[in-house]
Amino acid sequence: MPSSVLKRTTIVLLLLLPFLGLMAELQTVYLRNGQILRGEVIQQTAITMQIRMEDGKILKLNKSEIQRISFKEPTAREKKEAEEKAKQIVEPNPEPTPEIAPVLPTTTAAITTPTESPYYIDQAKRHDLELYFAAGLGRYLPSAADLPSQVQGVIGVLAGGGPTNVAAPTVHALPSEVYGANYTWKRFSAGLSGMKVQSSGFHRTTNYGSDTVEITGTYPDKQSSLKGDLSFLAFTNLRFDLRPTIGYQYFWSKSEDPNSSVTGTGPSGLDFVANYNQTFSENLKGLSVGLKATVRMGERWENRFEFNDLNLSGNQNGSVVVTMANLTNASGNALELLSQPVALKAKGFQFSYRLVFQYTPTISFWTGFQTYEWKYSINNYSQDAYSSLGNGSSPPDQVILQNFLIEKAAQSITSRSKTSVLEFGIMKRLEFSTK
Repeated sequence: MPSSVLKRTTIVLLLLLPFLGLMAELQTVYLRNGQILRGEVIQQTAITMQIRMEDGKILKLNKSEIQRISFKEPTAREKKEAEEKAKQIVEPNPEPTPEIAPVLPTTTAAITTPTESPYYIDQAKRHDLELYFAAGLGRYLPSAADLPSQVQGVIGVLAGGGPTNVAAPTVHALPSEVYGANYTWKRFSAGLSGMKVQSSGFHRTTNYGSDTVEITGTYPDKQSSLKGDLSFLAFTNLRFDLRPTIGYQYFWSKSEDPNSSVTGTGPSGLDFVANYNQTFSENLKGLSVGLKATVRMGERWENRFEFNDLNLSGNQNGSVVVTMANLTNASGNALELLSQPVALKAKGFQFSYRLVFQYTPTISFWTGFQTYEWKYSINNYSQDAYSSLGNGSSPPDQVILQNFLIEKAAQSITSRSKTSVLEFGIMKRLEFSTK
């Protein structure tokens, strides 16, 4: 686990490098009066430009005063020439001049410093509560609905039957929502957030045995989640924040289709048809460890990143009711019940990105996305089956062997689950301290 966390954390930091490089990019501004300024251009209009100097002060310039701008540092010769021109300005002609009313300078003028801006927040001293809500489109791709067919496919091959093909589901995004709150006091922060995602997935499974059996169904897939986390502000400056975070997450989901259809086709044509009434549920919970990062662009824009490594455990439960009509032999009509309790673990990650615009100092809008993905490892799997035609009886040793083979077949299957959401949200910040 530590190596996987380190690897994923390294990837996130590499993704942030271009933004970090942008933060530290200084430029040299040459003015027409001979002055040379070194700083970062943070904002500009058609006639003005704002520059953050290396000492943190912000200057406002008229573009008509600027001769040129360069990313290179000024040469020693250019610095010397600028100093000589500055001396000429500092040492005026000693001839007496009549007293005149003060005139505002038309060259560089200091403007509001960042700490005086209404949008500025001292991250190490803040005390506030952020409430947010977002709506958007979500896609949830579970594995539970296909697991019984995958297990039966492995068992069928081991028993000498034909192969089973479980096609990749076709998923359609549906409206989803995200909500949460984040309380911050000085460098400490506690958050509680939730998510509701739904989508529609079309599933198709085909078994090629003595009969070709095809199962098709459309599942309304739903997933909900709840996350609580604690974070600490480890590093901050005017443009960048970094917070290690630890949390606990809970996921519960459901896939249900009362009208899946089954057809069995033999050499002479259609042999049987059946209806599947299927319900699958999943519950997972566990720890998450990760990083939160904020990259500010000017006063109002923020890039917010979050990455978490997930270690979850839980269970799946599946229930299938099969109503079969045998077209060639009426005695083959049957009602079958199948249940599959599963105990499992899951390891994966969560990543989110939000582009935030501060409409006012306390109201913000954002757009972004988040994605969850994990891989399962099955600890325990069993199948309980009932048929109106009779289950027959087997010696205890055969039952034990059969259950052992079913569990090993399930454990050999690689299963994944993935959730993604596109978000459009609004956030309200409640301030509890005075600046």
